[in-house]
Amino acid sequence: MKKNLILILMALGLACNVLAKELAQFVNPFIGTIPGSGNTYPGAQVPFGMISWSPHTLDPSAVGYNYNTNRITGFGLVHSSGVGCGAACELPFIPTTMTLGQSPVTNRNAYSSTYSHTNEMASPGFYSVRLSLAGISFETTVKARSGIAHFDFPETPAASVIFNPTANANGVWDGAIQIDPTNQSIRGWVKSGGFCQSTENNYTVYFAARFDRPFKSFGIWQNEVRKDGENRASGNRLASYITFDCSTSRRVAMKVGISFVSTSNAQLNLDQEIPDWDFASVKAAARADWNKQLSRIQVEGGLNEDKTIFYTALYHSLMLPSIFEDVNGEYRGMDDQVHAVSGGHHQMATFSGWDTYRTQAQLWGLLYPEMASDVCSSFLSMSRQSKYKGGGGLPLWSLFNDETRIMIGYPADAYIANAYAFGATNFDLMALKEVMVDSGKNERWCGRNVNVTWEFLSEYKKYGFCPDDLMPAACSRNVEYSVADFAVGQFCEALGDSPDAAYFIKRSQGVFNLINPQWGYLQRKKQDGTWVTPFDRFSGDGFTEGNSAHYTWTIPHSLKKLIQLAGGKEKAEAKLDELTSQLANGYDYNSKYYEAGNEPCFGVMPVYNWLAKPWKAQEKIRTVLMNCFSDKPNGIPGDDDSGAMSAWYVFAAIGLYPEIPGVGGFTVLSPLFPKTMIQLPNGKVVKIVAKNSSRTSKFIQSMKINGNANSKLWLPLGKLESGASIDFKMGNLPNTNWGVSDLDVPPSLEPDPQ
Repeated sequence: MKKNLILILMALGLACNVLAKELAQFVNPFIGTIPGSGNTYPGAQVPFGMISWSPHTLDPSAVGYNYNTNRITGFGLVHSSGVGCGAACELPFIPTTMTLGQSPVTNRNAYSSTYSHTNEMASPGFYSVRLSLAGISFETTVKARSGIAHFDFPETPAASVIFNPTANANGVWDGAIQIDPTNQSIRGWVKSGGFCQSTENNYTVYFAARFDRPFKSFGIWQNEVRKDGENRASGNRLASYITFDCSTSRRVAMKVGISFVSTSNAQLNLDQEIPDWDFASVKAAARADWNKQLSRIQVEGGLNEDKTIFYTALYHSLMLPSIFEDVNGEYRGMDDQVHAVSGGHHQMATFSGWDTYRTQAQLWGLLYPEMASDVCSSFLSMSRQSKYKGGGGLPLWSLFNDETRIMIGYPADAYIANAYAFGATNFDLMALKEVMVDSGKNERWCGRNVNVTWEFLSEYKKYGFCPDDLMPAACSRNVEYSVADFAVGQFCEALGDSPDAAYFIKRSQGVFNLINPQWGYLQRKKQDGTWVTPFDRFSGDGFTEGNSAHYTWTIPHSLKKLIQLAGGKEKAEAKLDELTSQLANGYDYNSKYYEAGNEPCFGVMPVYNWLAKPWKAQEKIRTVLMNCFSDKPNGIPGDDDSGAMSAWYVFAAIGLYPEIPGVGGFTVLSPLFPKTMIQLPNGKVVKIVAKNSSRTSKFIQSMKINGNANSKLWLPLGKLESGASIDFKMGNLPNTNWGVSDLDVPPSLEPDPQ
């Protein structure tokens, strides 16, 4: 009994040790802040937070900030991390001591200031900078829906804070400002949208701000005209200013809350989350929240540079989707009406579907199943709230509370199935399954007016594949549909719906109608069954952000069949060797080489495990980690896409990759760190020890699971859920005898294996 008690105490101590680490120190929010390399921002945000108070610069990235410029134009409250098109950047403020002679409406950069990175600092939940031109220091920290900032002005009787909503990413369609000098506050709203030129997409953001001292003066701009003493403005060409006398007391404090429901809710969020002016306590709470979430994975050993890349990747993976309801539970739905979230849940918003289903859904399901469950519950709400043509569908790429119709496929199905397979179960499983099945068989809509869910569904069902002469991007669309089909099938099977499971899994095989056996690659096909010629595997025609050389390997549920149709193992290996022999740079979708910076290549290198050549997967993925990621501002190889790229890095670095959609398990890769501790939500710990692992010692020599020798390249999640110890021996040279038998190869789940 005493021995058992000691073991229990040791286990509890281990779990507490995992959770107690100060890991925010390894996060560098400036990683990925150069346009095209991440498109992330350095500003203050808590995990899954609605508000993200971040600087905007000249020549900005899609999310407002460009590390390579030296001038700040404002500090916005709402951002969308990692996106490829200009998005959000709503409600920017800028402090200034300049004479208010120009209208910020007609010159959005009129009150910008130079700055230096030597006077700029960012850490999880905190940001600060000194604006050189006017000698103003700015710092901010946040809660989930609100934030607090300090403006430290030089001694001056004319210290102003300018609110310029028109300086967002895509312009303001309408808005209103109201200044209340009696209560030292300002409030209002703006309507915007237009993500990736989606003219139908729109949303409204509300704000309420309060200052800690009286106003000396105030006014508004309508277009070019400044109106001193006026306290109201409306329309799409508006701005305002508040001026303070800082002749003796230089600091001005400001608190602000946001909402997508109303200004009164924005005020409520502010009052409940930050009731006083204690900046330090808000900052400490934000850092504690980040440490709590980051501590779900603890890595030890290796270089601090690699830890910085790793924890920054985990940090970036937790920014979107973000909570969308206010402190009273209200949120604005896809029908633009106000709804109440169920108790104990969050309504989540901004779903970068084409990207995040591949990696982030599994990461959240494994580590943050409650948040992943809330994403799934939010999908169900979106389906029920969509009214256009009866609604009933799931989002493709939603921004806040509307659809944008960006990218292709039907990724919500795969996201739900992946999150569920990795541990997210706290949502209405049967109700969501019915939506998935129904929208997979019938034309349904999501959003207020733009998104048919399975676009070209009738043609897809009629021909059993996506004909190139009937729809754009037919080959890549078919790949995405096959993944969605298989995911729905897996979800149905898990819930006991065998007939629908069989239907969708069978339909998932239709993509193989587009593998031309002459070449062993995906090729465009017409509705009459003839191939589109001439064939060029490096052409992007028929594909979205890629080509046949990339997309052919993205049928992860039936890789055995794919390898056979590619000409067998030897020919498939030669094709894969050619693709991965070099790493392409930038966004060359006609490239003949592996694109580390884009989603179609996420699951490509693990395919070597299905070819019984695991050492090639180990070597080539390590090459990507070492050459395409860094701890510098250009340290992400492409758009981070709401954390999808960062989640890929997390899995690749721990040496376990969730290749098969809708299936809880991993194919085994090469652990980067000598020791990794994964804290599961049930309190169990998965301990991964990789003896001799380093940047160059990347080849698995042997592996044990709970002390038992293992050479299988697939690790079911069930083997980890009760806690597990995984021990690797690593070396500088490949072990070509490990993981190479037919029994070692991961599963291939086609319904008719050949």
